[in-house]
Amino acid sequence: MKERLDALVRELFPPDLGRALAVRLPEVMNRYRDTVRAPEEEYDPQLPLDETDTFLIVHEHQFFDADSTKPAAHLHEFLTTHLEGVVKGVHVLSEGASLEDLQGLTREHRLMLDVVMDQEQDYSNPEVVLSLLEKLVGYLANGVSVVRLISGARPVSTTDGEDQLSAEVKAVSQLSRAVMTELAPWSVLVSDVVHDGANMVSQYALAPLVLDAMLQANAEQLRCWARALPELPQTATSFNVLASGGVVSRMRNPGGGLPGEAHPDFLSAVTDPALPVQQRARVFLCAQAIMLSLAGVPGVGLHSLIGSESPKKVPEAHGASGGVKAWSLEFSKLVEELETPGTLRNVVFEGYKALLRARSLEPLFHPKVPQRVLDLNPAVFALLRSTSQNNGEGMLCIHNLSLDPVELLFSPAEFGLDIEVGMREIIGGDIVFPSDEPGGLVSLEVDSYEVLWLRTPVHLDTDENRSFLFEDEDFPVEAAELEDKED
Repeated sequence: MKERLDALVRELFPPDLGRALAVRLPEVMNRYRDTVRAPEEEYDPQLPLDETDTFLIVHEHQFFDADSTKPAAHLHEFLTTHLEGVVKGVHVLSEGASLEDLQGLTREHRLMLDVVMDQEQDYSNPEVVLSLLEKLVGYLANGVSVVRLISGARPVSTTDGEDQLSAEVKAVSQLSRAVMTELAPWSVLVSDVVHDGANMVSQYALAPLVLDAMLQANAEQLRCWARALPELPQTATSFNVLASGGVVSRMRNPGGGLPGEAHPDFLSAVTDPALPVQQRARVFLCAQAIMLSLAGVPGVGLHSLIGSESPKKVPEAHGASGGVKAWSLEFSKLVEELETPGTLRNVVFEGYKALLRARSLEPLFHPKVPQRVLDLNPAVFALLRSTSQNNGEGMLCIHNLSLDPVELLFSPAEFGLDIEVGMREIIGGDIVFPSDEPGGLVSLEVDSYEVLWLRTPVHLDTDENRSFLFEDEDFPVEAAELEDKED
């Protein structure tokens, strides 16, 4: 271990700093080594993430109540009571979050915390670098398995127009990954920019692109962006985010335009408040489903998950002063709204959980399964999740961004799909039978703002195990019924 770190710090840092780190970094690591605990479940050492990983993005002071219970206790209750088996990870955004208060989360959930590189600080000073690394190692020792390293500085623009991290920030990032690998190989490093060592790269451009696509009922720019995403190494994937803690960059005004910044949520930006609850939820969940279908790991803002709307005025802060802490929620009132059938919160929350459950049970949503963006209709964002040797197996994800139904024509053979016995719509459980058309094409009707996640081929033996997801009392479909459909 010492020889490997010696070589790395001498390669990444100037001689004086490298020598100082080589001597003192092992001391910092050894101080915590015996307190770092490996997870019980197996993990992929190359990329310890899979289709079951979704991160709920919250603030430490997200909840309050009259009983003076600590906010972290309410967060723990919310995760274990209302999201058990639905959300595996939680990203707590507050700087200086209390590890003691949050420790209860680490026993049942994958906890992500931030480490911020302060640009008033001199990272040529070994004390500054060691202080940052000691904070990171302290997180690992307290059960934190995902660390988001925030550089706090704009990337440096190169002559070819690409943005890169400064050499200083990149060196600290690579050393952070090496330390995490040594002490906790199951841990994950998140970055805002692609670099060696980052396991997840945040895709914050996704939010304005999806919002614009929904408002214009046109997915062209979103498709172009998704196609142009750089190929990441096998040790890395995307961290897909539509709204961090409910913050979105733009919202629609009464005239349909897009004025500047708005706070705090995506739902009010993408839906008309005059629409019925069911329709608003349908539009909003269509946008969220786009994010969930993309290759990578989803980050779901709490306000998105629970269907928050933009308040008419900034609410009073609770438990802390100013900023995002002002958007705290009264816990008991929130639970009541979530459990009241027909409310906007209830309809969004239950619909979102159905999407997350379906996603977590589907291996084709593993973050490293490739995606192919498809041109089926200007108003439709569609992609295919499949491997290069799919043997007719694939997940065709279709999202109609418009008020009007659309008819799609496509060739299953071109996409390598086997649809002889239909396609399983994994969110609702229905078997979908596209209509045969000349030339080996099939047609498929997609309703207004409909989301179809279509799995092929249909396997009754494995699909029967998914029946708890679905409302259809006739599910699972018997083999004889499928044969009748084919005839």
